[in-house]
Amino acid sequence: MSTRIEITGLYKALAGQVVLDGIDLTVPPGELTALLGPSGSGKTTLLRMIAGLDRPDRGAVLFDGEDALARPARERGVGFVFQHYALFRHMTVARNIGFGLAVRKVPQARIEEKVAALLRLVQLEFLGGRYPAQLSGGQRQRVALARALAIEPRVLLLDEPFGALDAVVRRDLRRWLRRLHREMHITTVFVTHDQEEAFELADRVVVVNGGRIRQSGTPMQLYREPADSFVYRFLGEANEVPCRIENGFVIADAGFPLGRASVRTGNGTAYLRPHQLMVRPEETGAWRITEVVASGPTSRIGLARGGLSLEASLATGQVLALGLEAKMTVEVEITGGMVVADTAATPAPLLPASRLARPHLADRRVELEG
Repeated sequence: MSTRIEITGLYKALAGQVVLDGIDLTVPPGELTALLGPSGSGKTTLLRMIAGLDRPDRGAVLFDGEDALARPARERGVGFVFQHYALFRHMTVARNIGFGLAVRKVPQARIEEKVAALLRLVQLEFLGGRYPAQLSGGQRQRVALARALAIEPRVLLLDEPFGALDAVVRRDLRRWLRRLHREMHITTVFVTHDQEEAFELADRVVVVNGGRIRQSGTPMQLYREPADSFVYRFLGEANEVPCRIENGFVIADAGFPLGRASVRTGNGTAYLRPHQLMVRPEETGAWRITEVVASGPTSRIGLARGGLSLEASLATGQVLALGLEAKMTVEVEITGGMVVADTAATPAPLLPASRLARPHLADRRVELEG
Protein backbone atom coordinates (compact mmCIF):
# COMPACT_ATOMS: atom_id res chain seq x y z
CA MET A 1 0.00 0.00 0.00
CA SER A 2 1.53 3.30 -1.09
CA THR A 3 1.85 6.23 1.29
CA ARG A 4 0.22 9.65 1.04
CA ILE A 5 2.40 12.64 2.02
CA GLU A 6 0.74 15.82 3.29
CA ILE A 7 2.77 18.94 4.03
CA THR A 8 1.15 22.05 5.50
CA GLY A 9 2.59 25.44 6.46
CA LEU A 10 6.20 24.24 6.41
CA TYR A 11 8.51 27.09 7.40
CA LYS A 12 12.28 27.12 7.90
CA ALA A 13 14.81 29.91 8.38
CA LEU A 14 18.59 29.54 8.56
CA ALA A 15 20.86 32.35 9.82
CA GLY A 16 17.97 34.76 9.52
CA GLN A 17 17.21 33.82 5.91
CA VAL A 18 13.89 32.20 5.03
CA VAL A 19 14.50 28.90 3.22
CA LEU A 20 10.93 27.53 3.21
CA ASP A 21 8.09 30.00 3.42
CA GLY A 22 4.83 28.23 4.21
CA ILE A 23 4.96 25.20 1.89
CA ASP A 24 1.68 23.34 1.32
CA LEU A 25 1.97 20.17 -0.73
CA THR A 26 0.20 16.83 -1.05
CA VAL A 27 1.80 13.85 -2.81
CA PRO A 28 -0.82 11.18 -3.58
CA PRO A 29 -0.03 7.50 -2.91
CA GLY A 30 2.22 5.98 -5.55
CA GLU A 31 2.86 9.25 -7.38
CA LEU A 32 6.27 10.24 -8.70
CA THR A 33 6.62 13.96 -7.97
CA ALA A 34 9.48 16.22 -9.04
CA LEU A 35 10.57 19.27 -7.05
CA LEU A 36 11.99 21.50 -9.78
CA GLY A 37 13.80 24.76 -9.18
CA PRO A 38 17.09 26.65 -9.31
CA SER A 39 19.87 26.25 -6.77
CA GLY A 40 18.94 27.78 -3.43
CA SER A 41 15.21 27.58 -4.07
CA GLY A 42 14.54 25.37 -1.01
CA LYS A 43 13.77 22.10 -2.77
CA THR A 44 16.52 20.03 -1.11
CA THR A 45 15.64 21.46 2.30
CA LEU A 46 12.03 20.38 1.72
CA LEU A 47 13.20 16.88 0.81
CA ARG A 48 15.31 16.67 3.97
CA MET A 49 12.30 17.73 6.06
CA ILE A 50 10.29 14.84 4.62
CA ALA A 51 13.17 12.46 5.35
CA GLY A 52 13.67 13.69 8.91
CA LEU A 53 17.24 14.86 8.30
CA ASP A 54 16.21 18.46 9.19
CA ARG A 55 13.34 19.85 11.23
CA PRO A 56 11.09 22.78 10.29
CA ASP A 57 10.57 25.78 12.55
CA ARG A 58 6.86 25.22 12.14
CA GLY A 59 4.43 23.27 10.00
CA ALA A 60 3.42 19.63 9.63
CA VAL A 61 4.52 16.56 7.65
CA LEU A 62 2.05 13.67 7.64
CA PHE A 63 2.41 10.14 6.27
CA ASP A 64 -1.07 8.67 5.78
CA GLY A 65 -2.40 11.15 8.33
CA GLU A 66 0.23 10.33 10.98
CA ASP A 67 2.68 12.94 12.27
CA ALA A 68 6.01 12.09 10.65
CA LEU A 69 7.80 14.86 12.58
CA ALA A 70 7.18 12.92 15.80
CA ARG A 71 9.37 10.08 14.52
CA PRO A 72 13.17 10.09 14.03
CA ALA A 73 14.47 9.66 10.50
CA ARG A 74 15.22 5.93 10.80
CA GLU A 75 11.65 5.18 11.92
CA ARG A 76 9.87 7.01 9.10
CA GLY A 77 10.31 4.26 6.53
CA VAL A 78 12.04 6.55 4.08
CA GLY A 79 14.61 5.51 1.48
CA PHE A 80 16.98 8.35 0.54
CA VAL A 81 19.25 8.42 -2.53
CA PHE A 82 21.89 11.15 -2.63
CA GLN A 83 23.47 12.73 -5.70
CA HIS A 84 26.95 11.40 -4.91
CA TYR A 85 25.81 7.87 -3.98
CA ALA A 86 27.17 7.91 -0.38
CA LEU A 87 28.25 4.28 -0.73
CA PHE A 88 30.67 2.67 1.72
CA ARG A 89 33.89 2.24 -0.22
CA HIS A 90 35.20 -0.55 2.02
CA MET A 91 32.06 -2.66 1.48
CA THR A 92 31.13 -4.77 -1.52
CA VAL A 93 28.07 -3.96 -3.58
CA ALA A 94 26.12 -6.72 -1.82
CA ARG A 95 27.09 -5.49 1.66
CA ASN A 96 26.22 -1.89 0.72
CA ILE A 97 22.75 -2.96 -0.41
CA GLY A 98 22.20 -5.07 2.71
CA PHE A 99 23.57 -2.51 5.18
CA GLY A 100 20.19 -1.13 6.27
CA LEU A 101 18.87 -4.62 6.83
CA ALA A 102 21.92 -5.57 8.90
CA VAL A 103 21.45 -2.49 11.10
CA ARG A 104 17.87 -3.62 11.68
CA LYS A 105 19.24 -7.07 12.71
CA VAL A 106 17.46 -8.92 9.92
CA PRO A 107 18.63 -12.58 9.77
CA GLN A 108 21.59 -13.09 7.40
CA ALA A 109 19.74 -15.60 5.23
CA ARG A 110 16.96 -13.09 4.67
CA ILE A 111 19.50 -10.34 3.88
CA GLU A 112 21.18 -12.50 1.25
CA GLU A 113 17.83 -13.37 -0.30
CA LYS A 114 16.77 -9.72 -0.40
CA VAL A 115 20.09 -8.51 -1.79
CA ALA A 116 19.99 -11.10 -4.58
CA ALA A 117 16.48 -9.98 -5.53
CA LEU A 118 17.51 -6.32 -5.56
CA LEU A 119 20.60 -7.01 -7.66
CA ARG A 120 18.33 -8.61 -10.24
CA LEU A 121 15.94 -5.67 -10.00
CA VAL A 122 18.63 -3.09 -10.73
CA GLN A 123 20.24 -5.37 -13.34
CA LEU A 124 23.56 -5.83 -11.50
CA GLU A 125 23.26 -9.57 -10.74
CA PHE A 126 26.93 -10.35 -11.39
CA LEU A 127 28.47 -7.38 -9.57
CA GLY A 128 27.59 -8.14 -5.96
CA GLY A 129 31.18 -8.97 -5.05
CA ARG A 130 32.71 -5.81 -6.49
CA TYR A 131 33.52 -2.59 -4.65
CA PRO A 132 32.11 0.86 -5.54
CA ALA A 133 35.43 2.02 -7.03
CA GLN A 134 35.16 -0.81 -9.58
CA LEU A 135 31.79 0.41 -10.90
CA SER A 136 30.76 3.10 -13.36
CA GLY A 137 28.81 6.13 -12.16
CA GLY A 138 25.55 4.72 -13.47
CA GLN A 139 26.17 1.39 -11.75
CA ARG A 140 26.98 3.11 -8.44
CA GLN A 141 23.73 5.06 -8.63
CA ARG A 142 21.80 1.83 -9.17
CA VAL A 143 23.48 0.35 -6.11
CA ALA A 144 22.48 3.42 -4.09
CA LEU A 145 18.89 3.01 -5.26
CA ALA A 146 18.91 -0.71 -4.41
CA ARG A 147 20.20 0.11 -0.92
CA ALA A 148 17.35 2.60 -0.44
CA LEU A 149 14.81 0.01 -1.59
CA ALA A 150 16.20 -2.77 0.62
CA ILE A 151 14.37 -1.54 3.71
CA GLU A 152 11.07 -1.60 1.76
CA PRO A 153 10.44 2.12 2.33
CA ARG A 154 7.04 3.75 2.46
CA VAL A 155 8.51 6.76 0.66
CA LEU A 156 11.47 7.04 -1.74
CA LEU A 157 13.36 10.36 -1.87
CA LEU A 158 16.00 11.21 -4.46
CA ASP A 159 18.19 14.34 -4.31
CA GLU A 160 19.56 15.22 -7.78
CA PRO A 161 20.09 11.47 -8.38
CA PHE A 162 21.60 11.84 -11.86
CA GLY A 163 23.43 15.16 -11.50
CA ALA A 164 26.93 13.62 -11.38
CA LEU A 165 26.45 11.47 -14.50
CA ASP A 166 27.15 12.19 -18.16
CA ALA A 167 24.27 12.95 -20.51
CA VAL A 168 23.92 9.50 -22.10
CA VAL A 169 23.99 7.61 -18.79
CA ARG A 170 21.61 10.15 -17.26
CA ARG A 171 19.10 9.63 -20.08
CA ASP A 172 19.26 5.84 -19.83
CA LEU A 173 18.88 5.86 -16.04
CA ARG A 174 15.89 8.20 -16.21
CA ARG A 175 14.04 5.79 -18.48
CA TRP A 176 15.06 2.84 -16.34
CA LEU A 177 13.87 4.55 -13.14
CA ARG A 178 10.53 5.40 -14.74
CA ARG A 179 9.97 1.74 -15.65
CA LEU A 180 11.03 0.67 -12.16
CA HIS A 181 8.58 3.08 -10.57
CA ARG A 182 5.73 1.72 -12.66
CA GLU A 183 6.56 -1.76 -11.36
CA MET A 184 7.00 -0.87 -7.68
CA HIS A 185 4.53 2.02 -7.33
CA ILE A 186 6.32 3.58 -4.33
CA THR A 187 5.44 7.18 -3.46
CA THR A 188 8.51 9.00 -4.78
CA VAL A 189 9.74 12.59 -4.54
CA PHE A 190 12.87 13.67 -6.36
CA VAL A 191 14.73 16.96 -6.55
CA THR A 192 16.15 18.32 -9.79
CA HIS A 193 17.02 21.59 -11.49
CA ASP A 194 16.76 19.92 -14.92
CA GLN A 195 13.43 20.64 -16.65
CA GLU A 196 13.89 17.81 -19.16
CA GLU A 197 14.55 15.34 -16.35
CA ALA A 198 11.47 16.45 -14.41
CA PHE A 199 9.21 16.30 -17.46
CA GLU A 200 10.40 12.86 -18.56
CA LEU A 201 10.18 11.22 -15.13
CA ALA A 202 7.43 12.85 -13.10
CA ASP A 203 3.69 12.37 -12.90
CA ARG A 204 3.57 15.86 -11.42
CA VAL A 205 6.07 18.72 -11.32
CA VAL A 206 6.23 21.22 -8.46
CA VAL A 207 8.15 24.39 -9.39
CA VAL A 208 9.86 25.89 -6.34
CA ASN A 209 11.62 29.24 -6.03
CA GLY A 210 12.46 31.46 -3.09
CA GLY A 211 11.15 28.89 -0.64
CA ARG A 212 7.67 28.93 -2.17
CA ILE A 213 5.75 26.79 -4.63
CA ARG A 214 5.22 28.82 -7.80
CA GLN A 215 3.12 26.22 -9.63
CA SER A 216 2.22 22.54 -9.48
CA GLY A 217 0.73 20.34 -12.18
CA THR A 218 1.39 17.73 -14.83
CA PRO A 219 4.30 18.46 -17.18
CA MET A 220 1.84 19.28 -19.97
CA GLN A 221 -0.19 21.65 -17.77
CA LEU A 222 2.88 23.59 -16.70
CA TYR A 223 4.27 23.86 -20.20
CA ARG A 224 0.99 24.96 -21.77
CA GLU A 225 -0.31 27.15 -18.93
CA PRO A 226 2.60 28.60 -16.91
CA ALA A 227 1.44 30.63 -13.93
CA ASP A 228 3.95 33.45 -14.40
CA SER A 229 7.04 34.58 -16.28
CA PHE A 230 9.41 32.78 -13.89
CA VAL A 231 7.75 29.41 -14.57
CA TYR A 232 7.65 30.11 -18.30
CA ARG A 233 11.36 30.93 -18.46
CA PHE A 234 12.42 28.13 -16.14
CA LEU A 235 10.59 25.46 -18.13
CA GLY A 236 12.39 26.16 -21.38
CA GLU A 237 14.21 28.68 -23.51
CA ALA A 238 12.31 31.88 -24.23
CA ASN A 239 12.69 35.08 -26.21
CA GLU A 240 11.63 38.10 -24.15
CA VAL A 241 10.18 40.97 -26.19
CA PRO A 242 9.08 44.27 -24.59
CA CYS A 243 5.66 45.10 -25.97
CA ARG A 244 2.49 47.16 -25.69
CA ILE A 245 -1.11 46.04 -26.13
CA GLU A 246 -3.53 48.16 -28.18
CA ASN A 247 -7.15 46.96 -28.38
CA GLY A 248 -6.01 43.37 -27.99
CA PHE A 249 -3.19 43.63 -30.54
CA VAL A 250 0.25 42.84 -29.12
CA ILE A 251 2.91 45.06 -30.68
CA ALA A 252 6.64 44.87 -30.04
CA ASP A 253 8.23 48.10 -28.82
CA ALA A 254 10.33 47.88 -31.98
CA GLY A 255 7.10 48.56 -33.90
CA PHE A 256 5.89 45.31 -35.44
CA PRO A 257 3.01 42.94 -34.56
CA LEU A 258 3.34 39.83 -32.43
CA GLY A 259 -0.27 38.63 -32.34
CA ARG A 260 -3.45 38.90 -30.27
CA ALA A 261 -4.16 38.57 -26.56
CA SER A 262 -7.21 38.68 -24.31
CA VAL A 263 -5.70 41.74 -22.59
CA ARG A 264 -7.08 44.91 -24.18
CA THR A 265 -4.42 47.48 -23.32
CA GLY A 266 -1.23 48.01 -21.37
CA ASN A 267 2.53 47.51 -21.46
CA GLY A 268 4.40 44.32 -20.76
CA THR A 269 6.59 41.52 -22.08
CA ALA A 270 5.88 38.84 -24.64
CA TYR A 271 7.58 35.47 -24.21
CA LEU A 272 8.17 33.34 -27.29
CA ARG A 273 9.62 29.82 -27.39
CA PRO A 274 12.25 29.39 -30.12
CA HIS A 275 10.18 26.62 -31.72
CA GLN A 276 7.21 29.03 -31.93
CA LEU A 277 8.99 31.12 -34.57
CA MET A 278 8.50 29.88 -38.13
CA VAL A 279 11.16 31.06 -40.58
CA ARG A 280 10.86 31.15 -44.37
CA PRO A 281 13.20 32.65 -47.00
CA GLU A 282 11.84 35.90 -48.41
CA GLU A 283 13.86 38.38 -50.49
CA THR A 284 11.78 41.28 -49.16
CA GLY A 285 11.67 39.91 -45.64
CA ALA A 286 12.20 42.37 -42.78
CA TRP A 287 14.33 39.96 -40.75
CA ARG A 288 17.95 38.95 -41.26
CA ILE A 289 19.55 35.68 -40.18
CA THR A 290 22.62 36.40 -38.06
CA GLU A 291 23.73 32.81 -37.56
CA VAL A 292 22.74 29.19 -38.05
CA VAL A 293 24.08 26.74 -35.48
CA ALA A 294 23.36 23.05 -36.03
CA SER A 295 23.10 20.85 -32.94
CA GLY A 296 22.14 17.36 -34.02
CA PRO A 297 18.49 17.07 -35.10
CA THR A 298 17.71 20.73 -34.29
CA SER A 299 19.34 23.99 -35.33
CA ARG A 300 19.37 27.41 -33.69
CA ILE A 301 18.59 30.36 -35.97
CA GLY A 302 19.65 33.85 -34.86
CA LEU A 303 17.33 36.59 -36.15
CA ALA A 304 17.69 40.38 -36.10
CA ARG A 305 15.49 43.33 -36.96
CA GLY A 306 15.56 46.96 -35.90
CA GLY A 307 17.80 46.41 -32.91
CA LEU A 308 15.84 43.37 -31.69
CA SER A 309 17.38 39.90 -31.67
CA LEU A 310 15.39 36.65 -31.44
CA GLU A 311 16.29 33.00 -31.55
CA ALA A 312 14.32 30.38 -33.47
CA SER A 313 14.67 26.60 -33.35
CA LEU A 314 14.00 24.48 -36.42
CA ALA A 315 14.61 20.87 -37.37
CA THR A 316 18.01 20.64 -39.05
CA GLY A 317 16.42 18.83 -41.99
CA GLN A 318 14.05 21.76 -42.47
CA VAL A 319 16.92 24.25 -42.30
CA LEU A 320 18.74 22.34 -45.04
CA ALA A 321 15.59 22.02 -47.17
CA LEU A 322 14.92 25.77 -46.96
CA GLY A 323 18.57 26.63 -47.54
CA LEU A 324 18.68 28.92 -44.51
CA GLU A 325 22.05 30.55 -43.88
CA ALA A 326 23.57 33.64 -42.29
CA LYS A 327 22.85 37.06 -43.88
CA MET A 328 19.72 35.75 -45.64
CA THR A 329 16.54 37.85 -45.36
CA VAL A 330 13.51 35.94 -44.14
CA GLU A 331 9.89 36.18 -43.10
CA VAL A 332 9.07 35.17 -39.51
CA GLU A 333 5.70 34.02 -38.19
CA ILE A 334 4.68 33.45 -34.58
CA THR A 335 2.66 30.34 -33.70
CA GLY A 336 2.17 31.02 -29.96
CA GLY A 337 3.61 32.45 -26.78
CA MET A 338 2.64 34.28 -23.60
CA VAL A 339 2.08 37.93 -22.68
CA VAL A 340 2.60 39.39 -19.21
CA ALA A 341 0.93 42.81 -19.06
CA ASP A 342 1.00 45.43 -16.31
CA THR A 343 -2.80 45.67 -16.53
CA ALA A 344 -3.53 41.96 -15.94
CA ALA A 345 -3.10 39.82 -12.84
CA THR A 346 -2.25 36.65 -14.80
CA PRO A 347 -0.39 35.92 -18.06
CA ALA A 348 -2.38 35.71 -21.28
CA PRO A 349 -1.72 33.36 -24.21
CA LEU A 350 -0.29 35.02 -27.29
CA LEU A 351 -2.51 33.94 -30.16
CA PRO A 352 -0.93 33.39 -33.58
CA ALA A 353 -2.36 36.12 -35.75
CA SER A 354 0.39 37.91 -37.62
CA ARG A 355 3.47 37.72 -39.75
CA LEU A 356 6.44 39.59 -38.39
CA ALA A 357 7.74 40.55 -41.80
CA ARG A 358 5.29 43.48 -42.19
CA PRO A 359 7.10 46.71 -41.22
CA HIS A 360 4.25 49.24 -41.37
CA LEU A 361 1.37 49.81 -38.94
CA ALA A 362 -1.24 49.93 -41.71
CA ASP A 363 -0.11 46.57 -43.05
CA ARG A 364 -0.07 45.22 -39.51
CA ARG A 365 -3.67 46.20 -38.72
CA VAL A 366 -5.03 44.82 -42.01
CA GLU A 367 -3.24 41.52 -41.48
CA LEU A 368 -4.21 41.13 -37.82
CA GLU A 369 -7.85 41.92 -38.47
CA GLY A 370 -7.90 39.55 -41.43
